[in-house]
Amino acid sequence: MKASIVLTAVFFSLQLPAQQTVRGTLTADTRWFGEIRVTGDVIVPQGVTLTIEPGTDIFFSPKADASRSGKDPKHVEIIVMGRILAEGSREGGAILFTSGSHEPQMYDWYGIIIKDNTERSRFKNCIIEYAYKGITCYGSDPEIISCEIRYNQYAGISAEVRSNPLIRSSTITGNDFAGLNCELASNPVVEKNVISQNLNGVVIFDRSRPDLGRVSPGPGESVGENLIINNFERNIYNHSANDIFAQNNLWNTSADAQIQATLFDNARNPSKGKVVFNPLFGGVAAAQRRPEALPAAPEEPAAEQLAREAANNSAVASQTSPASQNAPASPGPATAQAGNTTPAANPPAQQTVSPSAAAPANNPGAAQPAQPTPGSDNTQYLAANSATSGSAMIQNPPPAVVQPETLYIYKEIPVEKPAAPEPEIAEPVIEALLDGGQRQYVQRVPAEYPGIYLKTAHQGRVLVEVIVGRDGRVEESRVLRSDGNLFTESALAALKKFRYKPGTYQGKPVRFKIVEPFIFKLSQ
Repeated sequence: MKASIVLTAVFFSLQLPAQQTVRGTLTADTRWFGEIRVTGDVIVPQGVTLTIEPGTDIFFSPKADASRSGKDPKHVEIIVMGRILAEGSREGGAILFTSGSHEPQMYDWYGIIIKDNTERSRFKNCIIEYAYKGITCYGSDPEIISCEIRYNQYAGISAEVRSNPLIRSSTITGNDFAGLNCELASNPVVEKNVISQNLNGVVIFDRSRPDLGRVSPGPGESVGENLIINNFERNIYNHSANDIFAQNNLWNTSADAQIQATLFDNARNPSKGKVVFNPLFGGVAAAQRRPEALPAAPEEPAAEQLAREAANNSAVASQTSPASQNAPASPGPATAQAGNTTPAANPPAQQTVSPSAAAPANNPGAAQPAQPTPGSDNTQYLAANSATSGSAMIQNPPPAVVQPETLYIYKEIPVEKPAAPEPEIAEPVIEALLDGGQRQYVQRVPAEYPGIYLKTAHQGRVLVEVIVGRDGRVEESRVLRSDGNLFTESALAALKKFRYKPGTYQGKPVRFKIVEPFIFKLSQ
């Protein structure tokens, strides 16, 4: 009885209702599904696993923390010292971590902090938005795969204190300071991601050394293939003394000078390390890894010999048979005169056989005559057994004549399958996926600097999410962050006059989504 009680305690798992308000410390393995409202800090202690089902929506109280605890007493956070498994799916739906506000903005909640390095947390097919730091890896190594991490104020992902997360096949876009921030000797592995429209794509401090791509990656190293483009200040900002490998990536250009212009490294400050970005994706590195096409297999000599001898045998039979000599010439499958060893598409029609003749080979119930060995002896065999009268019938024909199909080689012609319908394009597409890789303006006007802010020397920025229609006009806009109401008004007034070149994806017109920055900075 005691053993039963112990097992129950160990394997107990709490399932929350489909709609639930939560805060505080979890006391057992817990499963979230449906709609979860987080009003205060949630702590996952060591030894406890929080599992989140596909399609779950998690809303965080905006700019409020009922617990008044954690790293930021004014903003809600999830602190994981055990393990979190948030694995959405394309079929069952992504998992959404977002603000509970009707008008969400950056820094409505603090973010998710992963602190345990003994049990690996995992995020897959998740959307994480409107936090201060979307995911903070603090001395931990979570897997972040196929996620979209956007509209977070400081960083989409922050790797801190010797953390080594795996970041793969994710979109990191629209984050204010950095898409990926690396500090305090952290070494994330970053591959196959889109890192775009952040103030800085990747920022590297002190002893950190993120792996952004290798020419010949070893076990646990990055294959690269990241698309690092259109970040507003720098695609990569290397503030460390380490050289950073960012090979085998896409930059929307193959010109070294243009790529270098988007970087901050040793070329601008000799005390900093280099960003090693060559070779590019599709260049030498990709060619070295791509297997060569296999050569077409030659036809087997034995098959050629069989086809050639079948033709010779047919020619001999026609010459030794009186009926054949009187018959008009017919374009058979392969004649000795033509010298063509390629068989016809179909075998020649089988000759009429008397009831006493041997049963054809396609009748499995009949006794089969012994097959002669193909070769020069077949000529004598056929001549000795040929009919001597003018009748069209041949008595006891050898199997090589009655069943010539056994000596022919047929080539299977593949049937062309109808082309599969092209998948529908999910609109609006992000800027990095447009043909050409970036927005183009037909008309762009500067925002007017508010007079009162000029007098008070107030500077700031406004970030606006913009949906551009297929005609190049602004369909929707939403402020993600602003350093002042008057800045917001000025930015939106200017945006109304913007016109974009219509965007296309694989040649087809599409609606697209961008982040439009408005910078209000006084000249020095």
